[in-house]
Amino acid sequence: MAKISIIITTVLTILLPIFLNLKNEQFVNSFIAIYLINWFLCLITIGVTTIVRLKSLNSIDFKSRIINFTKYFIGYFLFPSLFFIIFDYDSFDIVRIIAISFGMSFGTNFFDLLFKKTKNKNLF
Repeated sequence: MAKISIIITTVLTILLPIFLNLKNEQFVNSFIAIYLINWFLCLITIGVTTIVRLKSLNSIDFKSRIINFTKYFIGYFLFPSLFFIIFDYDSFDIVRIIAISFGMSFGTNFFDLLFKKTKNKNLF
């Protein structure tokens, strides 16, 4: 359901300014705000679903995912950091590198949990 909602709001966000010719900018701005809120809620849903399904994993799979998450996070953090240090860029943003490293390692290790069928009916 969330996937359909994202697709519909994306299409409407692209088409509304074209059809309205930006005559009603307040409406378009409100719709874009709703679109961004929809994306934010979708990200929260992904995070909550992943955490809930992570609790249902056996201990061996859980430990291996956490270890792989840590390895990928360190790798994704070190590669751009060393790249910025070696080539001496002025815009070394540590918060941005940490955020990208966390997102990529989280997605790499836990994204399949969103589509995994659970045996417990009480979970999402």
